[in-house]
Formats: sequence, C-alpha cells, structure tokens
Amino acid sequence: MIDPAKIREVLVVNEAELQNELLQRVANHLRIDNKGRVHLLEPTRYRLKDAIALYLIGRRYGYEAKLVEDDAATLSEISSALGASSQVVSARLSELRDEGKVEAPGRGQSRIVFARVPQVLNEIEMQVRAWTKKSPENPEHG
Repeated sequence: MIDPAKIREVLVVNEAELQNELLQRVANHLRIDNKGRVHLLEPTRYRLKDAIALYLIGRRYGYEAKLVEDDAATLSEISSALGASSQVVSARLSELRDEGKVEAPGRGQSRIVFARVPQVLNEIEMQVRAWTKKSPENPEHG
C-alpha cells in the first residue's frame, strides 16, 4: 500500500501555482493595456486562428483584471484588433467553436473556453516552434 502522504506530496497540485504558470505562458504571447485592449507581442508569428484564440484568452484575462465588462468579444472587435476581414475571422471562429475551444454566449459573441486554454497554448507553441525551425532566417535550419 502506498503512503497517502507520499501520494499527496507527488500528485496533489497547488492551484495557485498552476494559475501563475498559465498566466506566465500567456504573457509570452500578449499584453493587455489599461483599457483592456489585447495586444499580441508578435502577431506575425501566428496563424489567424491562433491569433484569434490568443485574443480571446487576453480578453478573458482583461475581464478577470476588471479592465473590461465582458469576457466575450464581437466579430467586429476581433477583426479590428487583428486587422483581418470579418469573413475570414468568422470562418476561423467557427473552426474554434467546432474544436470546443470557443463558445458563443450570445448572438455575435465569442469567448474562449477557459478550461481549454492550456491545450490551446500547447498547440500554438508547437506551431510557432515548427515555423521557427522551417524559417530561412533560422541559421540552424537554413
């Protein structure tokens, strides 16, 4: 029989530590200004679908920081913030909804499914690493 104290020592997580680690991972990709506007640090590093997910993650943190009144964003807000056409953003949002990463709390609104944020970040970070390896600017793979 395994000692219960050993199980707790090895397997039980500190929720505050997990949240802080997640916040640090998000900070690698974006910032939020004092009006709650989300700014991707290097927007050209991301596929549009990933940029949308990051924008919605930032929006959620802006809401948690009490900088915006709602964690959902409209299609026009997202399109304007990312400089992309609403038709293309709408198509990518539809994909994100189909994948269970984004939900629509109201007509024309989208928000990140917060429980999926770690998975979303894993996928984005893998994509960025893959693009970096293929980049002709990377001397290791040029």
